[in-house]
Amino acid sequence: MKKYYILIFLLFLLNSFVSAQAQSGRKGEMKHTFLCADYTQGIVCIISDEGKILWQYPAERCNDIWALPNGDILFNTGNGVKEVTRDKKIVFSYESKSEIYACQRLSNGNTFIACSDHNGEPRIVEVDQSGKIVWQLSKNELPGIELKFMAGMQYLPNGNLLLTNWVGHNEFGNAPHAFEVTREKKVIWLYNDTTFLKTMSSIQLLDSDADYMSSSILH
Repeated sequence: MKKYYILIFLLFLLNSFVSAQAQSGRKGEMKHTFLCADYTQGIVCIISDEGKILWQYPAERCNDIWALPNGDILFNTGNGVKEVTRDKKIVFSYESKSEIYACQRLSNGNTFIACSDHNGEPRIVEVDQSGKIVWQLSKNELPGIELKFMAGMQYLPNGNLLLTNWVGHNEFGNAPHAFEVTREKKVIWLYNDTTFLKTMSSIQLLDSDADYMSSSILH
C-alpha cells in the first residue's frame, strides 16, 4: 500500500511538472513578440515574447492593424483610421460616417481605406496624409457590380486593388465575393461562386509573381 501512495505522489509531481512546462514554454521553444487588437476591450497592444504588455492604446471596434516600417501603428477604429506613434501621438486620422473594417498604408504615404456600410455609402478611398481623398471607388461605379460591405482588400504590386465584397445582411447572391480592379476602375477578375463560399471577408493572392514575404510590411 505504501508503494501505491508513493506512485500516486510521483505521478502528481510529474503532472505538475508537465503543466508548468506547458504554461511557461519548453526550453528552446519559439516565442514571439506581437502586435494585436482586442476588440472586446477596445485596445491595440504589443505583447512581449514573455507575455507582458509592452504598449497599448485605446481603439474601439478595431479589427485591422499594421506595424509600419517607421514604428508607428496604423489601425481602424470602427468609423475611422488612426496612425499613432509609440509615444502615443496621433499623426494621422481619418473619420467616416460608414463603418471601416480595413486599411492599408501605401509606399507613397497615402492610405487605402475600406468604408463598409452597405446601408450608407460603401466605397474604397485613398487619402493623403492630410485626409484628403485623392482616389475613390464608389458604390455603383463598376458596371454590374454594386459595392455592399467592403471588408477586406490587398494592394497589389501592379497597382491594382483586390477587394472583398461581404454579402451578409440578406445580400447573398447580389454581388460578387471578390474582384480585382485597376486604378482606371476596370474589373479584370472576379470570383462569384456561391455554391461553396457564402460571405468572404478577407483575401490574399497566393499565385502572384510578387514575393509578398520580402515586403517590409507583412500582414
